[in-house]
Amino acid sequence: MTRCGDGKPLIAQVTWLASNVRCTSLMNLLKLLTFGCATLSFAADQPPAKSPEVYDRAIHANARAQDSETAAPANSEVFDNLVIAAGKSILLDSALDYASAPTVAVALKCITCNSATTSLAAAGVVLQARWMVPNADYRVATETKSSSTFPYWDAGGVIFNVYGSQFQLILQNNGSQTLSLAQVTLFRRAQ
Repeated sequence: MTRCGDGKPLIAQVTWLASNVRCTSLMNLLKLLTFGCATLSFAADQPPAKSPEVYDRAIHANARAQDSETAAPANSEVFDNLVIAAGKSILLDSALDYASAPTVAVALKCITCNSATTSLAAAGVVLQARWMVPNADYRVATETKSSSTFPYWDAGGVIFNVYGSQFQLILQNNGSQTLSLAQVTLFRRAQ
């Protein structure tokens, strides 16, 4: 019997998804199944799909300036006016040091998401946290989160655990339309 990573039989996962998730097409349901059973689970029968290797680098990064009244370093970073082509991903490299932070919060605000059919969730936006760790030649992907949990069509956020000092966020547009993001904000949360 085929099982997903959480140990439930695959048929139980399909039944639950069909009754609890509104999909606009069979293809979206299949994408959701692939996301839920393959990429989040290393225990599935098939190995997870290889992560995309071609990325567009985000150019506009504006770290918040220090408050003139305190010597505290910036705790947030803003990337603005980002465009993610359909089926493509972009990389956001943070300049902040996350070594002493337990988590990083990520917030998205979409310009082109103005209905359920053009929402971040409908586009299948996936957020992936990657960290540079000692003795590693490459950044390590630690967590992947879906925009399907966002409460609004055009905005939402996720929280990632910190596993290193250098953070890289990958935003993947699995939809068929180009997305324009007004802003992506990274918050380094204090202990």
